[in-house]
Amino acid sequence: AIFFPGQGSQYVKMMEGVKDMPKVKEMLEKAGPILGYDILDICLNGPEDKLEETRYCQPAMFIGGLAGLEKLREEKPEAVTRASVMAGLSLGEYTALCAAGVMTFEDGLKLVKLRGEAMQEAAAAGKQLMLSVAGLEKDKLQPLCVQAAQKEGAGAVCQIANCLFPGGFSVGGTEKAINELKDLVEKAGALQAKVLKTSGAF
Repeated sequence: AIFFPGQGSQYVKMMEGVKDMPKVKEMLEKAGPILGYDILDICLNGPEDKLEETRYCQPAMFIGGLAGLEKLREEKPEAVTRASVMAGLSLGEYTALCAAGVMTFEDGLKLVKLRGEAMQEAAAAGKQLMLSVAGLEKDKLQPLCVQAAQKEGAGAVCQIANCLFPGGFSVGGTEKAINELKDLVEKAGALQAKVLKTSGAF
């Protein structure tokens, strides 16, 4: 299987090692007219807070994932030919669909662009955070989410958004409630409680 990452895995300079590969150059040339901006410049130079904006981050991760696949294909072609499954985490599912040939690069990028813009608009409604929690079962995490939201009062949101793997979840919500949850899950013995680098609770 080949597994593609989701939003929150981005970093400035993330395309440095693949930008000169012919197939990556071709993707970047196709991306310009679709996106209306230079995604490579944002990937290489940031600034970090711009790359973290969902409208830029999602296309960057989509292209970055496919560029990584091309790098793998060049360095270890047998790993790609042996893979019987393409999978992804959240946004990475779109990269996986494109890598598997279910949709074209252009269609995938258009979809990811629209998705990122819509999610950016939703994030503008108020400060939100996403927390990755590992090492707690749902029946222990859910009451802590309720407790965190109740402590912060009216308008606070703290909800399990996604089951990533057994004992691993992403939780979205308002900033104060998520920060409170982080403290609660750490005290409850979670193996990991990490605020993700996203511009909203997704």
